[in-house]
Amino acid sequence: MISMPFWFLFEWLAPIVEMTAFHYLIMMAFLGILNLELFITLFCLIYVFAIMYSTAAILFEELSFHQYKRKRDIFRLLGTAFIEPLIIHPLTVYYAIRGNLDLMTGVKNWGEMTRAGFARKKIRNF
Repeated sequence: MISMPFWFLFEWLAPIVEMTAFHYLIMMAFLGILNLELFITLFCLIYVFAIMYSTAAILFEELSFHQYKRKRDIFRLLGTAFIEPLIIHPLTVYYAIRGNLDLMTGVKNWGEMTRAGFARKKIRNF
């Protein structure tokens, strides 16, 4: 069983650290103390690493399970690997921060969720 400190460090604290670092980066840019060459180099390195990580996961999944019958599906996954670090991950961080703020302030705005199950609806034949 995973103990509490691991959950605290990796699940709850990670979005807070990322958002704080992003705000610090913006502050450094406005103050003119951001080393732009180093920033671009690190950004490209991290972006390429994220794409390689996702591509390796897609490759190993395909080599192991052959779940995708069409090549088009694999190319869609690879396209998603390119946009994930730029679009999807920042949105995930934003929603994690928003969820933490809702948790801390006691806001419960998810609404009513009823279980639907997996039963298929009957289709009427005419």
